[in-house]
Amino acid sequence: MKTILILFSTILLGVSPFITKENSKEAFTEHLTFDAYEGGYFFFTDGDNEPRVLEIDATTSINGKLLTKNDNVGLEYLVHYKTIEKSEDSSSDGIILHLEVIE
Repeated sequence: MKTILILFSTILLGVSPFITKENSKEAFTEHLTFDAYEGGYFFFTDGDNEPRVLEIDATTSINGKLLTKNDNVGLEYLVHYKTIEKSEDSSSDGIILHLEVIE
């Protein structure tokens, strides 16, 4: 009886929907042009005119207020960011880890 219970528990836990799968998050460094800040999102454009929508969090090494006033529109940055899995309530491509002004 114990063997059947252990076998059944193992199978049940193996197919359980409560098992969390760790998301693979990749880090990137890109040369991006700052376009705008709106609603918590920072909008950038890469060299191929592809948009990048990024946000910041507590791990970000910059002061987000530097870009929120849109005074730096058109400046080029070397942006280090990690990708995140897109959800229905977010349009962000990733979270900024660090950025440097390219002069």
